Amino acid sequence: MSKWMWSVVLFFLLWFIVFAFYFKTAGAGFVTDEIGWLQTYSDIGWQGIFDAFGDKSLHYGYHLIGFLLWKSFGLNGIAWMLVFVTIHTAVAFLSFDIFENLLKTAEVTSAQYIAFAGSLLFAISPYQTEPLVWYACIHYLVCSFLLLLAFRFLLLYIDNRQVKYVVLFYVCFVFALFTLEISFAFPVLLLVFLLFWQPQTFEWKQRSHLIKTFVAPSFLLLGGYFLLSSILRGSAVGHYGAAQHLNFSIPLLMANLSKYTAKIFLLSQFTSFEYRNYLYLIFEKEKFCYLLFTGLLIAAGIFLFFNKKMKDTCRLIFLLFSFFAIALLPILNLYFSYIVNIEGDRFTYFASVFAYQFVAVASVVIFRKFGWLIVAAMLFFHAKFLYINTESWKNSNTINQSLTSSFKWFDAPKIYLLNLPDNFKGAYMFRASAPDNSFVKTLTLRGNPAVESKTSQVMNYNMNLTSDSVTVEKISENELKVTFAQGGNWWWNEGIGARDYSTKEYDVKIDESSSSYLLKLKRKEPNAVYLYQCGGHWRVVENF
Repeated sequence: MSKWMWSVVLFFLLWFIVFAFYFKTAGAGFVTDEIGWLQTYSDIGWQGIFDAFGDKSLHYGYHLIGFLLWKSFGLNGIAWMLVFVTIHTAVAFLSFDIFENLLKTAEVTSAQYIAFAGSLLFAISPYQTEPLVWYACIHYLVCSFLLLLAFRFLLLYIDNRQVKYVVLFYVCFVFALFTLEISFAFPVLLLVFLLFWQPQTFEWKQRSHLIKTFVAPSFLLLGGYFLLSSILRGSAVGHYGAAQHLNFSIPLLMANLSKYTAKIFLLSQFTSFEYRNYLYLIFEKEKFCYLLFTGLLIAAGIFLFFNKKMKDTCRLIFLLFSFFAIALLPILNLYFSYIVNIEGDRFTYFASVFAYQFVAVASVVIFRKFGWLIVAAMLFFHAKFLYINTESWKNSNTINQSLTSSFKWFDAPKIYLLNLPDNFKGAYMFRASAPDNSFVKTLTLRGNPAVESKTSQVMNYNMNLTSDSVTVEKISENELKVTFAQGGNWWWNEGIGARDYSTKEYDVKIDESSSSYLLKLKRKEPNAVYLYQCGGHWRVVENF
């Protein structure tokens, strides 16, 4: 079989493996931010592309692709799922292709099998469901694909010295730069690669030429991006804001690096909340963070001093972990979520490409034949936990479809939604920040009459079973007490644990001891409808 045919077979093998896990999630990604963006695409149309649809960041690439998907497929969940599965497979395949070449050049035994194991670990990682299922995350997949493709063009240039590969490299990098901020780490990663990768790959004169050709201009382009963002958006970095993205607090960075390392390599997110909370709190201790920072500096110094004397396999393992850490740099100062599964998993998407190649290489190189058992065990747990997370998305979608299709109170003068699922075991459902109401936005996007102006989304909660519900008790003529009908839930509001709050229409007071809240209306709207969700159905509070 020719190499080209083997590549085609391998790609489709990966594709069918990924599809087998994700086919049941079709349509589950039309939630929260994605609903808002699709409504914006629908309202503004083609001209929105020229201003990235008003995004706080210069996400022109992101919204171009998102808008084209919307215009092409509408709300066809199967089509969206197939696109995401295909892009994810392409990223996994590029991971294999790149590292098969690099490991062979470094004369690593079983290079092809190790690279495939790393790409398979990436393909079925349980931490990939957020970027694969939530359609608002298309930029994580596209940006990662473009960066790896740029990396591949660099390697092709090393082999052939053709100018077309330089041009293609910059086409990919610039598009990635205007797609997502994870691209900011790419020039740093390339610099480390070109300075320290195995000497068999290129000589020092060639390294110098490659740095001048690829790395230096990439840093200049990155600087130009910051300048353009300052001019067009009033901030060097949009998205979560310059204050967040440019926060280089050592305790914050070291704590999150430790958490992400435990999350990826120890699968800590799938341990009990008590255990992972205990572990992560240790990582947040200032003394631990400074000790880790000092240790990393010492390790870097040892590597620099002994680099030329180091065994190729040791250098390779060190660099692969370094690539993982470098790829994390743009997100290390962002909030690390761990209360529920899935949320925040998108942040490690690009970095995990290198993490799983590190796992495969380190396992086999260090432990030899026993290393393959380690890889096999990792694949088993990846498949097991991926199944759990995709089931959560499936259930989330089932409840979502049932609640939206059975809603019939469009003519009511006022509607109160007493309990709406924020998530199903971490899989997003109806999360929204005031004044947005994700449930009624979903109704509108699906062609129903607009009811947002007369609907109040009073409280959210985390759903764990498809039968989860509440009981509603009338306390007085203008007060309702809403209590969970089962244990294991808690109240949410605007994506976090809920607190007491007030609006012009009502007050909400939470009683954590009884897992309930009290809704006190300041004035009652005649003929208002008070709805509470029970599994996938609505119930009306009678005689209130």
